[in-house]
Amino acid sequence: SALLIGCAAPGLVKGVIKDNALIIPKSAFVTSKNGKVSQRSYVLAYHDELNFPIILFPQPKYTAFLMQCSHQGAELQIHGDTIVCPAHGSEFDNKGNAIEGPATLPLRPFEVIEEAENLKIILA
Repeated sequence: SALLIGCAAPGLVKGVIKDNALIIPKSAFVTSKNGKVSQRSYVLAYHDELNFPIILFPQPKYTAFLMQCSHQGAELQIHGDTIVCPAHGSEFDNKGNAIEGPATLPLRPFEVIEEAENLKIILA
């Protein structure tokens, strides 16, 4: 995936597919630099069987969206706090809503089930 990220590297994590769910560890949201631990504002989950990565946001509850533009299907990129389509300039917020056209439909959401150590992203 060709993702453009500001100055910080993304939390890119390869999940495991089991029973029609992509499973990733909650620890993917934790980063440590120079002994300082902080929480990532998002994580990009992927698997070789998926055509596009899935972006997850942790607050106030875990939410997940397919990184595919609802306009014409291009793979999306991250620019700061905005999800952007490089093909036609559509922009989406961290709730998956289209905030700039030509896209008018929101991003495809996924149900996220929180477990003790993992997150299950339901792919159905």
